[in-house]
Amino acid sequence: MALPDISAVLAHPRFRRRGEFSNWGEQIVAARLDRALRAYRDEESIVLCNPIITNRDGKERQEVDFVVITPMGVAVIEVKHWSARTIRFDGQGRCLRDGREERSDPRRQPELAPKRLAGYLQTQGLPFRAAVNGLLLFARDDHQLLGDLDMVVPVRSLSQGIDEVVSGVLFRARRQGDRLSTAEIRRVADAIWGGQPDRCVPVVGDYELRDHLPARYRETFLAYPLADSGLPGGPVRMVRHAVGYTESRVEWERRVVAARRDYDALVRLAKIPGIPVQRGFFSDPGDDSFFWTAYQHVPGQSLAALGPPTTTDELHRRIGLLSGVAEILAGCHEEGVVHRGLSPDCLYVEERGGRPWILCWDLSRIEGMQTVGSQAAAQLRGSRYVAPELRVDPHQATAAADGYSLGVILIEQVTREPLESSDPETAAARIQASCWPHRELADLACRLVSRAPLERLAGSSIQHRVGLAEIGRCLRRHAAPAGS
Repeated sequence: MALPDISAVLAHPRFRRRGEFSNWGEQIVAARLDRALRAYRDEESIVLCNPIITNRDGKERQEVDFVVITPMGVAVIEVKHWSARTIRFDGQGRCLRDGREERSDPRRQPELAPKRLAGYLQTQGLPFRAAVNGLLLFARDDHQLLGDLDMVVPVRSLSQGIDEVVSGVLFRARRQGDRLSTAEIRRVADAIWGGQPDRCVPVVGDYELRDHLPARYRETFLAYPLADSGLPGGPVRMVRHAVGYTESRVEWERRVVAARRDYDALVRLAKIPGIPVQRGFFSDPGDDSFFWTAYQHVPGQSLAALGPPTTTDELHRRIGLLSGVAEILAGCHEEGVVHRGLSPDCLYVEERGGRPWILCWDLSRIEGMQTVGSQAAAQLRGSRYVAPELRVDPHQATAAADGYSLGVILIEQVTREPLESSDPETAAARIQASCWPHRELADLACRLVSRAPLERLAGSSIQHRVGLAEIGRCLRRHAAPAGS
């Protein structure tokens, strides 16, 4: 399904938006609401996007996807963009997607929000009473919605749900208020919009998403566990993975497996120093084309953010950092995991002590598990740090591929400039044209960026892991002396 261009839609005065849409389903619903209102020639209704609903005393807050204020009443809409073919609701408060039970009935959230909003409007001194009803809306029309679709709040597919809101059918069965004039519609909208707090913290799984963190490839947040979750209280990194849309359930599940790779790698590497501890893998509460990985937050900066070293002492410290990276990789390879996408964006330097950490394992090869799909393969081919054999066949990664990435990073740190090309010949030419602190270090860099994988870790007499350990020791000999 192609995403609509909603820039013109949101420019219409009837739309008021707070922040950005949290998922693609909301964009689709916004476009369809605009189309339906135009078809009905309705210039009175107002659509509030992502408003925050508070209760009477203002202590409890809940963000909802849409509040649509029409002449017939106020519709509080919660949007789900699920890829399941069949969604069944039973009389026991259960929701099943393709036969699999959800953790909770998704109708509960849109049931609570209208009650809170109705109570809040009563405190605003309005001389009229507006009907406030909830609706759970699925942002696709190809779902088969089965079971009791009206037990708590109405459950509708995209076309039917929007038509019921715009035509007023949603309110006729549960008439609780007066018909609103244009001025009254604006007054209700102003009452809701004018009382908006600065923010409402979104929740994914057992965590509250707080602040955006700088990240090159994936949307990343600093998050904290909910007070009643019983989890450790420290911050975590929450990384969002997009699996996109597909008509095939088998293809969707394959993409979910790929999205889990970051999490699965962290589970496998739980005992390796320099690897963050995983905290969970969660589906997005509103759109199952997104999933989230939670793992230990490492206070510090990526090697990419630090930029090239500016002094000789700093260069030696960077070499020492890369020696630690080589040793971490050695342990990871022993556990059957190859990073495959190593780059300065993935290497973090701890704020206190300068300890190296390796993040971003979503492109990794995990022994005994399914390999990457076409999207990940394209991302690998686009990086200048990726070994040449992976650009031909990303599925045949060995420890030598991580050795190549480490070699490119080392060359860029020593020469203080990025490589213009990702081929080994360019890397070798840069080494020859540059001044290196020691010949042994230059020879090591040449070996690491060799086109032949077996030559990169030739220092190993037993296996690749020993070779990486030897490389780590070689790098450490050229690091800064203790206390420098």
